[in-house]
Amino acid sequence: GASFVYDRTLVEVASSIEKIEVLAFGRLVQDLFSWNLNVAVPDSTELGSYLNTKSGSKTMSLIASILQKDQSKRPTFSEIKETLATIPEFESFSAVAGSI
Repeated sequence: GASFVYDRTLVEVASSIEKIEVLAFGRLVQDLFSWNLNVAVPDSTELGSYLNTKSGSKTMSLIASILQKDQSKRPTFSEIKETLATIPEFESFSAVAGSI
């Protein structure tokens, strides 16, 4: 596991650590897509043409942004959450999770 607790008051350090954590999250998403959906997700956005052939979905665009090689271009977890809220498939998951 890559996750750990860090001091968010050290803004520069916290931002860098969060970007690393976002990449670790992206790797988890890759594995989940592969293991459960039999969908291969490329290791980086260099394979942009692959991502574009996958219906240009918001989900694949989000995954591409999470897997950016350039750490400064990766979204924060707050940005990921905001993006997920705009994807209809995730709205239904939120409704189900809220009823549990």
